[in-house]
Amino acid sequence: MTIIERAFEIARSGKARSITDIRTQLRREGFDHVQSHLGSAALQKQLKGLIKPPS
Repeated sequence: MTIIERAFEIARSGKARSITDIRTQLRREGFDHVQSHLGSAALQKQLKGLIKPPS
């Protein structure tokens, strides 16, 4: 699985509340260069749209 695929998976999981949470989780899982992969404004917008608000 690529870092982008995993970022989307984390966003959909309900376990992340922000892009920072996604970045943190990716780093914990051993992904490198997280900031450069998730730096795109368009990608961040897509991820934010998938993050579920706290209930």
